[in-house]
Amino acid sequence: MLTPSVRSCALAACVLALAAAPARAQYRPRPVATTLPGENFHVEFMAALWNPSAEVEITSGTGGSSVDLKRDLGLSDHNFGDYQLVVKLKQKHKIRTELIPINYRQIGTLKTDVTFNGQVFPAGTPVSSEFHWKAWRFGYEYDMVSTVRGFFGTILEVRYADVNASLTAGNRVSSASTKTPIPGVGAIGRIYLASNLSFTGELAGFSLPGNLIKSESGHYLDWDWYAMLNFADQMSVRGGYRKLNLDYTLTNDSGSFTFSGWYIGAALRF
Repeated sequence: MLTPSVRSCALAACVLALAAAPARAQYRPRPVATTLPGENFHVEFMAALWNPSAEVEITSGTGGSSVDLKRDLGLSDHNFGDYQLVVKLKQKHKIRTELIPINYRQIGTLKTDVTFNGQVFPAGTPVSSEFHWKAWRFGYEYDMVSTVRGFFGTILEVRYADVNASLTAGNRVSSASTKTPIPGVGAIGRIYLASNLSFTGELAGFSLPGNLIKSESGHYLDWDWYAMLNFADQMSVRGGYRKLNLDYTLTNDSGSFTFSGWYIGAALRF
């Protein structure tokens, strides 16, 4: 026969076993996160304030002068907005749209004679000028590598340059406009330094040689580096440095635009 002490130990073991069985049945491992806060969205809208240094040269009309808006017309650098919309179709597939409305108005006194779209502006003439560039961007991004620590993808896109410039001196007015699309390819990579902090690098560009389409040619190069801090799935702030360069040559018009500088912005996600 079992002694009382042995019976007590056996009874205690049975009670512990019965108590542990439901506990093991109720245990479920925590699911592993597959998406970080900055990537959990269907639609992302970003607005930023960009403060670039501008280098702008334009030529218009047969025999037109190359006009440097800073040197010849007194252009001054200032801030303007940058608006981006990203629609995530699936985890690795995104549609991207961007608009940068670039506008300058200035008054300067010409140091040399300038011919713009057939109109001659003599040296020493005070000239009021305007420069407007609606820099549109439409693209598709495919993230070939996508993990919880970041992603790397390729970009196919089209840049659409809608440029308008005008010079006014007394009753003498001359204006020119150009609208031209330029296709492009690029790459983007993002790495998460922490669950709410990431660093992103993006590069896109293309060159269209003039001997392919009559005398028309163009190229652009756009690189963007920024850090992003996510407060939640729905909101983040970002800051970075961007340089955008666009050159084009049409039948009677040409332009060369370079903008580079720091920016800060915020994004909302849904």
